[in-house]
Amino acid sequence: MLRLNASHDKPAELKTNITDRAGKYWDLNFPNPQHMVKVEVQDLILASTHDDQVRSILRVQVSVSKSGDNAAKTPKQKTYEYAGPYASLAVWLDEGSDFADTSLSSAIQQISTQIVSDLAVN
Repeated sequence: MLRLNASHDKPAELKTNITDRAGKYWDLNFPNPQHMVKVEVQDLILASTHDDQVRSILRVQVSVSKSGDNAAKTPKQKTYEYAGPYASLAVWLDEGSDFADTSLSSAIQQISTQIVSDLAVN
């Protein structure tokens, strides 16, 4: 976990992925946006089965609130979760393997896609 946390700045990667995707649909530099979106990484969990199969689970919370005078006091919130594929404990612990990094990067990309898709619909 320490190696995985050290190799990934999850909030920064998430912000970059969301910004890149959202920039295709909206002007993100608009001086007076109608909505504010707050994205927080809640958890990065490693879950295992009884036969030493391990996977990562990334949980992110998104809050959307209106800006300005008409702002709602309670923002709309939604939690996103991505569970990566199982792999043996040996694969996760192998420092020569990029499985853990790839799994976390994939989780960030998938969650970013879900967030922007949901924002586009609402």
